[in-house]
Amino acid sequence: MVLLILLAPCTTALTSPSNTKDLAALLEFKAQVKDPNGILASNWTASAPFCSWIGVSCDSSGQWVTGLEFEDMALQGTISPQLGNLSFLSSLVLSNTSLMGPVPNELGRLPQLQNLDLSYNSLSGTIPSILGNLTRLESLNLNSNKFVGGIPQELENLNNLQILRLSNNDLSRPIPQGLFNNTLSLSIIRLGSNRLTGEIPGSIGSLSKLEMLVLENNLLSDPMPAAIFNMSYLQAIAVTRNNLRGPIPGNESFHLPMLEVFSLNENWFKGPIPSGLSKCRNLDAISLAVNNFTGSVPSWLATMPNLTRIYLSTNELTGNIPVELSNHTGLLALDLSQNKLEGKIPPEFGQLRNLRYISFANNRITGTNRVWINRKSITQK
Repeated sequence: MVLLILLAPCTTALTSPSNTKDLAALLEFKAQVKDPNGILASNWTASAPFCSWIGVSCDSSGQWVTGLEFEDMALQGTISPQLGNLSFLSSLVLSNTSLMGPVPNELGRLPQLQNLDLSYNSLSGTIPSILGNLTRLESLNLNSNKFVGGIPQELENLNNLQILRLSNNDLSRPIPQGLFNNTLSLSIIRLGSNRLTGEIPGSIGSLSKLEMLVLENNLLSDPMPAAIFNMSYLQAIAVTRNNLRGPIPGNESFHLPMLEVFSLNENWFKGPIPSGLSKCRNLDAISLAVNNFTGSVPSWLATMPNLTRIYLSTNELTGNIPVELSNHTGLLALDLSQNKLEGKIPPEFGQLRNLRYISFANNRITGTNRVWINRKSITQK
């Protein structure tokens, strides 16, 4: 009798409906994918509890699936809707496989889900609006798929979201204006390489924890919201290849103390190079090529201690090449080509021993076009 009592809890755990439901969901997932390497066929077997299967993690009781993670694994097929029955799932990672088809709506009913990573697949269709129900979600990564349509407005309900990655798809339409009204914990936004149109939502400027903003390779237009240039933790702004326009806010409203990368190439920005950048002491790269910036090349660029790359080509810059830049021995790349610069190339540029690329081409510069670095001559390109 004592032995039967001791064994009773184990028997219940093995046959509980919830346990059976998770097992059925995993087996259906297995049935809908092809596994050329035979990993699932050899490991996901009835002879072992599913909590010991490759890619599966469970809670401490050994009953509930909390993680299903396959990365860089040759899985082919579609995502089973039955995964929506894994009611304790907190992490679903099916990244860099060969999955295709739509994202099942059933994934939107996973109340514990914190991490959803379906990146680098061939998933298609629209992003399900029901994903906005995943209010515990902290990271959503759908990069590098074939999604079409717009970004669902419902994603604004993800008030715990910290990372949003939707780059390298075929998303179109404007970014929903309210998308960032409630997602105040966001630190990373990557929406690059889509076909997004319209203006950048001004609500991005209210994201006090934002560190990275990548919107490059889209069809965004209008001026950038001024609030984006006044964010205490922002480290990278990349909006290259859009239709953005207008001047950048002046020094008095420009406050990006943590900025490391400032990339605005191939837009329609105008006015002087923003002097507020001189306060960005962590700045590593400034890329403002192919715009309509005017005025002179700022001499304060030489005072930036961490600056290694300066790309200012194809603008309307005038004046002389600042000789002060020759004191910046940390420079790796300097491109001032396709402007209206005058004068001569300062011979002091021969002191830039770490320089790997330099171009002053197609300006109004006279004199030698050869720069001596480390006793080797580099012809300016």
